[in-house]
Amino acid sequence: MDLAEIRKKARLQNAATEADEQQSRLPAPLALDEGSPVATLESFWNCETGLTTASEEEYAQNLLLQKSGCEEQTVQWLTFFMGREEYALELSIVLELIRPRHLTELPQVPDYLLGIVSLRGVIVPVIDLRRRLSLAAPGDDSQQRVIVCTVAEQRIGLLVDKVGQVARINSDLLESPPLMLNAPAGDFVAGVGRLQGRMLILLDAEKVMAIEAPAPVVL
Repeated sequence: MDLAEIRKKARLQNAATEADEQQSRLPAPLALDEGSPVATLESFWNCETGLTTASEEEYAQNLLLQKSGCEEQTVQWLTFFMGREEYALELSIVLELIRPRHLTELPQVPDYLLGIVSLRGVIVPVIDLRRRLSLAAPGDDSQQRVIVCTVAEQRIGLLVDKVGQVARINSDLLESPPLMLNAPAGDFVAGVGRLQGRMLILLDAEKVMAIEAPAPVVL
């Protein structure tokens, strides 16, 4: 064998050795079980690594929560009507709804205090909310109801023209009472709420149910 052939053989051996070294440095292919489908990038991220991807809707909701910093706060209200105006009381203070019934009248009480009724052994004063708010007498009393509420551990009934619904209102849709409201009715309004394009008059239950002592009779 001459010198040229020896050099050619050495170059081929060196090239083969370098190729083997490069192949050994490559990462091993992803091993799949026999008979399994071809792995996709989505299945790899969802299954192989244990990570889950959020849907577009979930992503948008999370983004809104991050911008607002907290979840929306809502309050439940019981709506009712006095004439054509719609009012509301916080549902948390409402115990039950009853039909108007015979009341025992009391002497020397304000005219808006109609009397008292016994509900399962508990004496409950009943207030005519129309008189309390200085509103005109109802034209139709066929749908009147008494809303029994509890304030400061005392039960009091409110006679209203008609009960509406239970509404859940976002706190962002509650506004302060208008400045043009006149006393005394204006003192009973806690604010105004917006519900499906309607305006609700939100009452301050504590003030509405506070029964003042009658003025002394001057002889």
